[in-house]
Amino acid sequence: LAVALPLRADPDRTAAFPDWRWWTEPAEVNAFARRPMIAAVLTGVAFAPEGLGALAVGWNGTPLRSGDGGVTWQVAVGGGQDALFGVAIASEGRGALAAGRGGRVPRSRDGGATWRAFGSGTQQDLFGVAIAPDG
Repeated sequence: LAVALPLRADPDRTAAFPDWRWWTEPAEVNAFARRPMIAAVLTGVAFAPEGLGALAVGWNGTPLRSGDGGVTWQVAVGGGQDALFGVAIASEGRGALAAGRGGRVPRSRDGGATWRAFGSGTQQDLFGVAIAPDG
């Protein structure tokens, strides 16, 4: 006997024991298949102080940004093609820096929506970046 159950809004959350749904609605074993996939190797992630803004960078050089704490992600504009290894968000949440291959340091002033090249003064690979509290 097979019963088709409707998909849950949150496939990772099951009903609590001893609720009757705990017995009749087992956890989805393939819930990950309904999640959006990012086809990139990510090497750095940073969250804004308020916890909702997030940036991620990786091997393909394109930064990703989220405005909902990482639930959904959008591709940012102007990241380039070289690998990026680290990312930091300023304390006010608008400014951001990334660090990458060949001394590349892209900068954003709009929360990671758009990025522009910023000179670092070195040709060495940079694996991390930080922003001082005063910007």
